[in-house]
Amino acid sequence: MPFTPFHLGPGVTLKRVAGPRMSLASFTCAQILIDLEPGIGMLRGASVLHGYSHTLAGALLITLICVALKRWPERALGIRISARSALAGALAGTLSHLLLDGIVHHDIQPWWPLTDANPLQGALSWEGTEALCLVLALPALFWIPEGWRRLRAMPWR
Repeated sequence: MPFTPFHLGPGVTLKRVAGPRMSLASFTCAQILIDLEPGIGMLRGASVLHGYSHTLAGALLITLICVALKRWPERALGIRISARSALAGALAGTLSHLLLDGIVHHDIQPWWPLTDANPLQGALSWEGTEALCLVLALPALFWIPEGWRRLRAMPWR
């Protein structure tokens, strides 16, 4: 599911539950960075789209990169993100992304280099996985009015 909003569904609800202990900006950063490799692969016509970024090792590296990049959303949004919150958000983002993509994409090897197997493959259909993401986002609907109030109150420069 490269570059789709479906991955954000679980993240919005996780943010609602975790509150300030998880950065949604870092979660979103992880979603973008992990899909750069398949995006470039699509542009180049590669036969394998989900390579190193969609392994556990790659996901952990992307997590660390997102934590290092936390200053960008801090500056852009005028907010403060703790290192712990950035780590929680990025880790939740990369691991949930790896889990969801592992279910629907045949070219993912999450445990590489230990094994080429993907035990998640086919656990749900593509449509079932998208539906799961939407269902996981439903609790966040109760957060929308509060979220809009907070967005309007931000010091946009």
